[in-house]
Amino acid sequence: GHITITVPDLATGEYLFRPELVTLHEADTAFNVNSARGVQLYMECIQFKVTSSGSVKLPAGIDLKKSYTYSDKGLVFNLYSSDAKSYVAPGGAVSSIAVAGQLGIGPVPAAGSKPTTPQTSVASPKPTTVAQPTTAAASPTKMTTVTLKPTTTAAPGGSAGTVAKYGQCGGQGYTGATQCASGSTCKVNNEWYSQCL
Repeated sequence: GHITITVPDLATGEYLFRPELVTLHEADTAFNVNSARGVQLYMECIQFKVTSSGSVKLPAGIDLKKSYTYSDKGLVFNLYSSDAKSYVAPGGAVSSIAVAGQLGIGPVPAAGSKPTTPQTSVASPKPTTVAQPTTAAASPTKMTTVTLKPTTTAAPGGSAGTVAKYGQCGGQGYTGATQCASGSTCKVNNEWYSQCL
């Protein structure tokens, strides 16, 4: 889908965003301990160029090749038996550019804390007057009865017709055509599937 991201007033240059979805439904054990389980990571990379007179320079980042280990606290987490508030995302500390009050950046919650909900005020509804319609009701539409006669079509399947090359021509429970198109023959793959080759 479409995602809109507000960035700080970055200095001109090339940048790489790497948003990542960390799914924890099987993260109760590390992948290297049980290859049938483990955290699932879904990431994207977005490279972009800023051409502006911005002044914010990014601090040194983290080495993506070394940023995670199998046993990282944020990658091994049993969400079914652990307090969700204790979860800390993997990948290093939050960047120093992410400070509250900076253009496009809201408050940054501490690791494992619950995000705050902004306070909003809602105006009280004011009564309004709606005018009653003054037009006359439309006259009834003339109705016509149409009788449809059923038509018959051949049911799919049956042994009539020919099967195109690479189509199914037999097998246990198969009820379609068994004659292959010219140039191909019906070959048995297993008891459930035969194919025109």
